[in-house]
Amino acid sequence: MLEGELYGWTSGLWLEELDSSFAEGEETGYDELWLDSGMPYVPQHVPYRSYMWSRSRYYISQFFQLSGALCDPRSRIHTGLRHKTIEECRQMIVERWQMVHGSALNAQAALLTLPTPPEATPDARLGFVGVGLQQEYGKWFSDQLTIPPTSSERRGVLLGPAGSSPMGLDLASFLEQLQNRGDDD
Repeated sequence: MLEGELYGWTSGLWLEELDSSFAEGEETGYDELWLDSGMPYVPQHVPYRSYMWSRSRYYISQFFQLSGALCDPRSRIHTGLRHKTIEECRQMIVERWQMVHGSALNAQAALLTLPTPPEATPDARLGFVGVGLQQEYGKWFSDQLTIPPTSSERRGVLLGPAGSSPMGLDLASFLEQLQNRGDDD
């Protein structure tokens, strides 16, 4: 899968060189490529499919990496995610999904913008690849996640926005509440 450039950084492939190798019958190790639909070069010999999601799989991969980090207790503790409540984490997933789904190229107009080779030039396009993730998936997915609470959530001390006091208390009330908890232990 190439991500919209002539050189694939993750694969180490030059698309034009690969296309030439295919034309010469060299063994390439690929039977087809999935290309970003905005690719500036149209392969003439390598069989390919246009991948109908902008920036290839970047947004989709980031969505699932964030989901994994939110469900991993170590990631929750050792990153800025520790400052988010479980509900804020769920909302982050829903919002991130909206961004992901917004990068889908699923309208008929997107099909019309697929690259076409110049006239009288062979085209090796096999078709296109669409991702079958619906917009409603984000909320459903978020509700299914098991997001571990942070230690402050387990103690019942939820932090507010940056600079605000926990649970809307002033500092003196907060310290008194902490002292009372210490006396109970």
